[in-house]
Amino acid sequence: MNLYLRNLINNLKVLGVAVSSVFVMGACKTYMATVVAVYDNNKILVKDGNNNELLIDCSKKGSNNQQLIQDIPYFAPKDEIGLTQKNPLKAYNYDGRRVFGDDSNVKYNKDSIQIRKDREVIYKVKTNSTQTR
Repeated sequence: MNLYLRNLINNLKVLGVAVSSVFVMGACKTYMATVVAVYDNNKILVKDGNNNELLIDCSKKGSNNQQLIQDIPYFAPKDEIGLTQKNPLKAYNYDGRRVFGDDSNVKYNKDSIQIRKDREVIYKVKTNSTQTR
């Protein structure tokens, strides 16, 4: 009887962990989105899979994600972004769009952004060297 009770308690613990995991995973929504445009070099307009427009606002001065802020001007239309956050920013709506802060977990292809940055540097070097001649 004692062994049966232990197994029952262990099974209930496993069930409790599984149920709580489902609730935690359901609370965070991940949007796979495509970049549409960049505003003011600190806001990224994206479209999710349902064609909803979402805005990622990185205009806060005390941002923890400085790399994202530096990379924003180099985003191009059709770049893929993964965005995870529990809820959009409350009481903040930009032209009818849901707005997410830069504290969201934003995933993007940093290699393609770096390639665009390098091209800009190479272009500046080439144009400056041709102007001095």
